[in-house]
Amino acid sequence: NTLSNHEKLRITGNYSIGEYNLEINNFSPEEEGHYRCDNINGSTAVHASFYLEVYRSPSNMSVTNTSTNGLLEVNEGQIILLICTVESGNPSENMMWVHNDSILVFAGPKLLVYEFVAVVTDHSKIYMCIANNSKTEDSVKFQVQLYVKELPYVDIRNVSATVLEVAKGGDIVLDCDYKTNTKPYKLTWIFKNESLITESEDGIPLNGALHISSIRTNNTGTYKCYVYNRVGIGSAMVDVLVTYKPELKSNDSLLFDTEVGRPAFISIAIRSFEKPTASWTSSAGGILGLLNVKEEQNDMFSIKGTIVPSTDHHFGKYGIRIRNRIGSLHTEIVLTYTGPPIILTSITKKHSNNIVLSTFFVSDPPANDIAWIFSIGKTEKQIVSNSAIFNVLSSNSSADISVYGKTITINCIRTDLKLVDPKSVKEGWFLCLISNILGSSETVFNTTYKYTTESHTDTILYSSMFPMKSSEAPFAVKDGGTIPIQIETELSSGTALQNIRHSTSSDDIYEEISNENSDACQDIAEQEPEEEVDLVHSSIAEESISATDTNVYEDLNEVPKEINPTNSEHYKTIKSEMPILDHNSDDENYLIPGPAYLIVIDSDQEKEAKPYDTTAS
Repeated sequence: NTLSNHEKLRITGNYSIGEYNLEINNFSPEEEGHYRCDNINGSTAVHASFYLEVYRSPSNMSVTNTSTNGLLEVNEGQIILLICTVESGNPSENMMWVHNDSILVFAGPKLLVYEFVAVVTDHSKIYMCIANNSKTEDSVKFQVQLYVKELPYVDIRNVSATVLEVAKGGDIVLDCDYKTNTKPYKLTWIFKNESLITESEDGIPLNGALHISSIRTNNTGTYKCYVYNRVGIGSAMVDVLVTYKPELKSNDSLLFDTEVGRPAFISIAIRSFEKPTASWTSSAGGILGLLNVKEEQNDMFSIKGTIVPSTDHHFGKYGIRIRNRIGSLHTEIVLTYTGPPIILTSITKKHSNNIVLSTFFVSDPPANDIAWIFSIGKTEKQIVSNSAIFNVLSSNSSADISVYGKTITINCIRTDLKLVDPKSVKEGWFLCLISNILGSSETVFNTTYKYTTESHTDTILYSSMFPMKSSEAPFAVKDGGTIPIQIETELSSGTALQNIRHSTSSDDIYEEISNENSDACQDIAEQEPEEEVDLVHSSIAEESISATDTNVYEDLNEVPKEINPTNSEHYKTIKSEMPILDHNSDDENYLIPGPAYLIVIDSDQEKEAKPYDTTAS
């Protein structure tokens, strides 16, 4: 009677034969444990021990974060933990997560976790947690249904290829389409990290259409459409490739310098949506190297090749055709030459009381020195830029010159010597010397004068001041004007200039300037001469050959040798080498070294001659 559950206990059996049974009514887990039967007979005791165990099913199962009806809301892409718990039974239970009769995970007791990443296809799926043991027939179950909130599924409508090709100048519409079970709140188009358009749910409807008109080359690239909702961001992209014919990167003139026998390295920058091909289409006769196309960056390519001119005739225009599958570009390059400065023209003009001596020239490489020199007798003196008598000014221009029938555009420079006080210069000549690193060229302006009597006052008039070459005969001079050799070229501005050959004799190519444009030189050729030829004073220019300060042999092939078979005190002959035509050559312009003779009159002897002696020769 001292036991708390004594009312549930009763001993039964046939006592007469020693049968004693313990009967427990309404057995519960409280009665689980050890029991012993003691049979005592006098001094003898017999013991029998028992352990009573309760078999029971697991109970009170639950799944974390689910609603009362077992619905579990998750986001697409989210890591999901299905956590199932249960009050353990006896013996310990086995637990499992099951989907469509397939066991996903098996473990236990008490707790079972199934981990996975939610995808769109998991939406509305049913997962079952089951727990049971081996001693009971009853099992415990809990059912979970997933509601997957979707990211926007974005697509570019009507674009089947990953690259959309559009012709330059055309129009396109990129339509951003999306699907989701969660309402989006923003849509935006991004191109090259910049937002093109943005729409929100508070504004216009999210239709996602991007209109691009008058397509340009810089519209090539990747366009991305982003759609935002509470779950996250969905995106789609399309690569737009603007197609067009090859184009020159720059509109600058394609001029390449070289010398005869040396290769000119051609390099042309090209813009093309794809790698183009290049081929020669026309030639001035030089040896053409292979044209190689190299990609510099996404849509920039360089066309590289070589031209080797073997004669002077090979300078001029060459054609190149550059193609891609949309079209082609034909471009012309100009092969120019480098050498000493080339004097295009030398002219004299009167302006009121001033006289302006002008020399036009081209130089490649650029001239590094322009000097105006005044010479009288055997004395030469370089003119200071600005003084009371002289002003010197140089300016830039450009000129189209014709070489062997081919037009070449090169820089032109004009240098002027302004005689502020012409009357102070009674005799002598002016020399314009132009130099670059490859040589020099010069032109000479001779002065002549006369005296007239007016009111018993001697007045100095410049009856002529005309350009001369120290290596050539004087120009014929008429009243008040000049008649120089008229080998002309056209300035790009339309002004015609006369071309005077420079004094460098070793590079014949620079002296062969075409005279095809002689009709264009109106401002000079139409000048009215002022007086007859003054042969006596025109010979003053030749005095510069023997002047000690004038180096006229700097471009000759060898030091000249002086010979004087007559042993005259007043005359001497100088022999040297200068280029002459080789009549045995197929090339009519091919020059070889040949003898040249200069007969020089001593200045003292010249002064002894009678003025205006027409019998002198």
